[in-house]
Amino acid sequence: MRIFTTCLALFILSYAAANTSVVFQDLKKYSYDELDSITGHLFNIGSYKSAIIYAQAGREKAKNELGTLDTTYAKFTNHLTILYKELGSYKQSISLCQETLNIYSRIVGKNHPIYASCIDDLASLYKRTGKYEKAEALYHQAMNIFSKTIGKEHPNYAMSLNNLANLYGKMGIYEQAKTFYLEALEIYTKTIGTDHPNYAASLQNLALVYKATENYKAATQLYSKVLKIIEKPLGKLHPNYAVVLHNLANLYETTNNFGKAEVLYLEALEIVEVSLGKTHKNFGRMMNRLASLYQKMGKYKQAEILYQNALSIKAIVVGKEHPSYAITLNQLASLYKKMHHDELSWNYALQAIEALTKLNSPKIDSTWINQLKYISYPSNVHIVEIVNALTCIYNLLGQKYNSPVNITQTMIVDLVIHLLKNNRDTYISEKDKLRLLAESHNWMMKGLNSLDLNTSFDKAFANVEFHKSILLLEATKAEKAMQNSLLPDSLALKVKKLHKKQAELEAALFNRSLSPKRDSILTPLNEINLQISILNKYIKKNYPLYNKINSHNRAININAIQQTLEKDQALIEYVLGDSSVYAFYIDKNHTKALKLHIQSDSLTYQIDNLHHTISNYFLFRYKIKEQYHLYSEVALWFYQQLLMPLLTQAKHIKHLIIIPDGKLAHLPFEVFLTKKAPVSLNYKNLSYLIRDFQVSYQYSAALWIENKKINPYTSNNNGQILAMSAKYDTSLSSSNFRLPAQQRLRSKLRELPAAKLEVDALANEFKGYFGYDSLATERNFKNLAKNYKIIHLALHGLLDEKFPMLSSLAFSESIDSTENNFLQAYEISNMELHADLVVLSACQTGYGKFEQGNGIASLARSFMYAGVPSLVVSLWQVDDKATSIIMKNFYTHLAYGSNQAEALRKAKLEYINQVNDHAWAHPAYWSPFIQIGNSKPIQIQRKMAYTPWYVAIVSLLLVAGLVFWNRKRIF
Repeated sequence: MRIFTTCLALFILSYAAANTSVVFQDLKKYSYDELDSITGHLFNIGSYKSAIIYAQAGREKAKNELGTLDTTYAKFTNHLTILYKELGSYKQSISLCQETLNIYSRIVGKNHPIYASCIDDLASLYKRTGKYEKAEALYHQAMNIFSKTIGKEHPNYAMSLNNLANLYGKMGIYEQAKTFYLEALEIYTKTIGTDHPNYAASLQNLALVYKATENYKAATQLYSKVLKIIEKPLGKLHPNYAVVLHNLANLYETTNNFGKAEVLYLEALEIVEVSLGKTHKNFGRMMNRLASLYQKMGKYKQAEILYQNALSIKAIVVGKEHPSYAITLNQLASLYKKMHHDELSWNYALQAIEALTKLNSPKIDSTWINQLKYISYPSNVHIVEIVNALTCIYNLLGQKYNSPVNITQTMIVDLVIHLLKNNRDTYISEKDKLRLLAESHNWMMKGLNSLDLNTSFDKAFANVEFHKSILLLEATKAEKAMQNSLLPDSLALKVKKLHKKQAELEAALFNRSLSPKRDSILTPLNEINLQISILNKYIKKNYPLYNKINSHNRAININAIQQTLEKDQALIEYVLGDSSVYAFYIDKNHTKALKLHIQSDSLTYQIDNLHHTISNYFLFRYKIKEQYHLYSEVALWFYQQLLMPLLTQAKHIKHLIIIPDGKLAHLPFEVFLTKKAPVSLNYKNLSYLIRDFQVSYQYSAALWIENKKINPYTSNNNGQILAMSAKYDTSLSSSNFRLPAQQRLRSKLRELPAAKLEVDALANEFKGYFGYDSLATERNFKNLAKNYKIIHLALHGLLDEKFPMLSSLAFSESIDSTENNFLQAYEISNMELHADLVVLSACQTGYGKFEQGNGIASLARSFMYAGVPSLVVSLWQVDDKATSIIMKNFYTHLAYGSNQAEALRKAKLEYINQVNDHAWAHPAYWSPFIQIGNSKPIQIQRKMAYTPWYVAIVSLLLVAGLVFWNRKRIF
């Protein structure tokens, strides 16, 4: 009977609500269950204003009959919280939510799922009002309560994950958002199924992340799936259905499918207008997006009307201090710039900044810039919109002055780079950091274009340095700060453990062979990310000195570089732009900066040509003449274009320290030709750059200086060599305990017979541990590595260009259930090594994908993350026999006191001079190895050679000593 009454009431009262003829007092005669059901029904169909009437009736009834300290009163108060939130009445909603929270804290306590749900609601409100830091803290609190009370396999915990992920999505922290959404979806799949609206909501949110990270195909597939899920229970006229249409339209807009986008935008707007009205926040948001589409389509007048209407709605619904309001102001600024209404564009951009900061300035000057630089921003979104406004202002200034040099533009560039760095410091995921580094790099290029390089060398170079291998530099500084006890040992250990575990879980998530276990990875990964986020905030607050040292300061001192350089050294740093290459030259007494007019496409073409001619063994063996002439031309071109203009007055320079950029890092500069090659084919006698200079490489000048500082860790090594040569025996089957992907990798590895000779040569001459075959395992290496001065690995290197952290060194197979004998890049990065030098006598250990702001993602870089200041690595697949000869010569010269760059140079030149056939002097054999980092000389403990001459000399000395002793006794 009760069910029948409720259903009847739903029908009658829904109809009554639609006709707005219901008297408030008449509603109190219905039971609490009936009022609750009606409120829920009206909420589900999007009739929020009507639902408020019934929720208020239930709340008033409960207050009169049960009092305010009652769960029924709290339930209806919570209904009102949600309804006012949906209507955009946030101030009222927050007040109601805090009241609900207070009631439940007194009824059920603060460690109860109901209390956690209320915290989630309050966090959601803070998120809506742009107070992201408060929201994040509350979401963390709610998740902690849920995990302790109902467990991590409950839909409510999944909902909390989804909410936190949504916050991170809004903040631009996409990688964390993605893993939280994936974990929520896994829980929903197990508990409520894949047809539930909550599952669909998480799918839609994940689609937004895929769109933001330009994975458009995956986003489109998810939107299609969501529409199918929600169409049946909600119908095509529900506002939630409209939201999905709107998001799909936005995806079409992003991919320039304007026709489809317009149709879907208009359909979504019509649904929202009917269900929610023209003053609802969703209606304003959708008008905003349609306006953006019309702007792209060139329909400026239509776009202007829609933007202005959306602005009016947002001013009422969310207020003029909300980032959403500033977004529309920025969009109007962009529109008016396109319409050539520059004054309007300027004014709206300034209004956007004022809305976000409350700073009002009639002019842009250093005072205003500094205020924006050091103000405390509530969220990352505020920073993003400040940057958008500054972009518009920067472009308008360029039009106004029509000059490449503009002081105000330069100040704006500095400000934006500063803001983006502050934004980046709040991120945990390396991918998110790299995304911001790429944006910051674009602004750095704007800065270079607006500077006179001759008069502003120091400033230009400092800006360039700020964008070179930042993450590696910060990791190096952080490690040294920990060594200097700027963090308590227990806290430093906790930081290291968390980052190590994070890397392991991320690698497992990316590893395609482990994809069936993804659900078991997501939960611990998200927990680790949360712990790191909380710990970073704690350290920033309580250990400011550590935080200051750990933070990269871009004001690198040119004098410090010149003081560090030797008299015969010059540092050359490159930056690649779209239409030019910037080159900076510094030696002990001089500086020079050049803007070389080389188009990006042309440079890439030449880089690919040169790399191809010196790394493809097949081509120069079977297309001998064609490859000789191609190599000769392109190698000379590189010298003439990139080096010769810088070296005109550098007669005294013998050592070039090269800091490349982009794909330039894939080339060994030693192969450049300083003179035109003779027509007759002869690789032995060409004028290679290596004949005139020793060459070493760096990731950045700041990192070079940092690596030259005394590292207390390296004093912990034993001064000896750890060398290993693996055995790749395909007959050693590991099918019972290795994954198929690992078996496939190992089956392709061929034996390296000369690698054993390499290690033999070291074992005969130097002290250390020399592991062959079954001793050259991953476990053995991990146990021994931190004790040695030099690490030499004659192994296969396996490059994973898609996921660089999964690139690996292949050790000998062994029956080991915990180590798979593929030492991956992320594992190396988290090792604690005390070596002065690592030599990777393997293939492509210095080659990898270029990451803007962080250099080449290679196995070599992983060893620098582990604290190694110097490396010798390869840029392509090396020849086994040539490598053996070069490595033997390298160590001989190193043992006799040459610095590392000079030792490698001498080893290469000796190889060229010693080979009989000129074809074996081809750069493919001798040039793949480069030296990166600190090139200081290294003392190696040599074995005593007990030759007959040695024995005779020692015997003679002993006899002389005895005679002297006897004579002394006589007197």
